[in-house]
Order: sequence, then structure tokens, then C-alpha cells
Amino acid sequence: MCALFKDRRSFFYKYVTASTCETILKNGTLQYSCPLVFNDPFDGQATINPNYSADDLQRVLFAFIQNLLKTDTPPKFASSNEDSERLYILWLNRQTILAEGLLDNMASCFSKIKDNDVWRELNDKLKESIKNTKVLCLAEKKDNLLMWSHYADNHKGVVFNFIIDEKYDSAWSAAQKVRYCSGYPTVSAEEMASSLVGLSSQPIEEIVLDRFITSKSMDWSYEKEWRVVVHMSDDDSYVYYGFQPAELKEIYFGCRVSEESKNRILQLVKSRYNHVDLFQCVKNDTCYKLDFESL
Repeated sequence: MCALFKDRRSFFYKYVTASTCETILKNGTLQYSCPLVFNDPFDGQATINPNYSADDLQRVLFAFIQNLLKTDTPPKFASSNEDSERLYILWLNRQTILAEGLLDNMASCFSKIKDNDVWRELNDKLKESIKNTKVLCLAEKKDNLLMWSHYADNHKGVVFNFIIDEKYDSAWSAAQKVRYCSGYPTVSAEEMASSLVGLSSQPIEEIVLDRFITSKSMDWSYEKEWRVVVHMSDDDSYVYYGFQPAELKEIYFGCRVSEESKNRILQLVKSRYNHVDLFQCVKNDTCYKLDFESL
């Protein structure tokens, strides 16, 4: 499983086509997309499989419960289910319950593990939850040649530079850095045990879904991507959220942008985004890189 990144940024870049740029500037909104329409069929859509056996999970859960019964502090449940209610009764009677009797008392939970129902249920929930998940994709760099080719119409589009403005509680202040991995993300036996008895502060399907949404194959590592993830109650492929003009700081025109597109965009900038700094990308004369000339 990949390590979780904790660093944060104060600005992000968004690669778009020239026509999408015009739409964004006219409407003052950004498109959040469901992962089911992404160009990568693995993106957010993998199946979670444990890297430990049912017996391993049972042993972890059993030890977990034993430790809980040794404390005088009642367990704090984030959610309630049959297993959490049974565990609370066990805790109330902890002085009289023998350790070897726990297996019988938690029989239904252990049976679910043995039958692999816990994994089937989790993967079924993930398939449903992904339909209600929407993602805004952002980047760390403005000069990635592949990103200009893939997402900015072969350098005929533009790149936006959005900054985090505390006055407006910028959505990208919640952006998460994408983790590039060789294998699918998973959850530990300890995380699953905590979820099974209702002690997890976040439902296990939400933990796994967020982990999937912010994990991609190593093949995509050149993108240096960050994502804003929202969970909602509809299954539309796209939703649109507004942003404040002050959150847009710079616009970079691709080295192949047409004069017609450029002029239309410049008119839109003058009408509402006059504070935005404008740059023209040009090919460097000596190496494979872009230079940026102020307009």
C-alpha cells in the first residue's frame, strides 16, 4: 500500500482546451467528473483484495476485542451494528467473560470473515459509491510537455493557475496528492477489524474509496496530479462548481493556440478577470522545454 502524502500547496494548474477555457471563463465554473468517464479504466475502479487471509483477520479481530475488554473505558462507536452492540455487551460483562468464550460471542462477525462476505460487501459498496463520486483534477506544474499534448489540445489550449484564497475557502485547499503505485491500494487487517465492530471514525468503504480515487498506476506519475474529491447523492457523470475570479491568478496560452481563440479568451479576461496575468508559451531554442513570455 502506498504511503499517504501530507504536504499541501498554495496553488495549482489546470490544463484545458481553448474552447473549455472560454466556457470556464464565461460561467465561472469548473467541471468535476465521475471516475467512470476517465480515460484510465483502472482509475478509481479497481477491486480491493486483502493481502492477508481470513484466519489472519480473525486473529487480529480477536486480539483487538481482547484488548478492548481489558480497559475500564467503554468503547466509543462511530457507527452501530449487531457486532458493535454485541461488543458493548461483552465490555459490560468483561469481568465475567472468559477469553475463550469470545469466539462464540462474536460468531456472526467471524462467520462473515470466513465466508469472505466482508470483502464481497465492501466491493459491492465501492461499485455503487463510485457513481456518486466527482473529481476535479489539478497539476503541480505548468510546463509538462505531455500534459500540454494530452489535456490542452496538443498545445493549442491553455493552462490556468488557481491560487488558494482563504477568503473564499478555495475548493483546492482540500486537494489530495495522487499516489502512484505498482499495486492496488488495500486496507490493513487492523483497519478492517476496527470497522467491523463500528469503532472506525469513517466507514471503511469511504476510506477505501478515497484511497482508490487518489491512487494511480506508476505509468501516470509524470502528471504529478492532485485531486479534489466530493461525494454526492447523484450519479451524473459531471457536476459544475463555481470559483471566485480572485482565485484565478494566471493564464498560459499554448505555443500553438490560434489567434482567433486567443483573442476571444483575451476579451473574456478583460470583462471579468482583468487582474489575471497572461503569458504566451514559446518553444525554447536549445532544449525540449517551454519558455513563458508575459503579455
